[in-house]
Amino acid sequence: MSRASCQFVVLVLIFSFSVLTTRADEETNISQTAETADDQKPNTSTSDGPAPPNHDPLVEKRAAARKARDEARAQWLKVYEEQAAKEAAARAEYEAHLKTQPVTFGSIIILKHAETNTFLAGTNFKYFHKHSSGQHQIIAATAEDGYAHWRVLPKVGTRWETVKDVAVNHGDTIRLLNLRTLRCLHSHSGPVSPIAGINEVTNHGPETGSTDVNDNWMVWVSEEGGPWTLASNASLLHGPTPAAPVSRI
Repeated sequence: MSRASCQFVVLVLIFSFSVLTTRADEETNISQTAETADDQKPNTSTSDGPAPPNHDPLVEKRAAARKARDEARAQWLKVYEEQAAKEAAARAEYEAHLKTQPVTFGSIIILKHAETNTFLAGTNFKYFHKHSSGQHQIIAATAEDGYAHWRVLPKVGTRWETVKDVAVNHGDTIRLLNLRTLRCLHSHSGPVSPIAGINEVTNHGPETGSTDVNDNWMVWVSEEGGPWTLASNASLLHGPTPAAPVSRI
């Protein structure tokens, strides 16, 4: 090969090597520049913990209002329950106290039937069936009102003022005056009830209270005797007619 040819080849090789070297240097510079840029970027990695939440003032305000409302409701319920418990305890204590108190002459009482939980009540309606006495009816009322209020009076011939506040005991004879009708609980050996088939029980007498001995009733508390208290079940037996107990009260 001639000298000129050899020189050419060498020049070509040198040029090719130079070009390759230049490209390699450029790629190295680009890589270093990219790494430098990556190092300068802010760290947004979550490896150190979650990013702070995006706070919404309206959401926070609603949450605070809901929390305050729930706390107020809980406080109100607590006060209400405490007050209700106090009232229930006071009512139970009062009822327990009443049950130890004797029924006295002159007192006003309500009589409830032990089996049906109905109230002995007077009325302004008369018996109208055939062969009835035509006297005013006595009923078992499902609700308490003035017609179920009775004053305890002594037997006929005794003024109640003379025995007022004296305890009624087993075997005592009483009368019961209805405060609404001003008539006494009454019975007789004549007409019978068409439904029960026993002697009528009526609300009879003048409005000032009857003096009829058929208004007398004996209190039956127990075989052992003792006072008639508000806690005692008792039966009423019609005085003039040796009848079985009219009711258990």
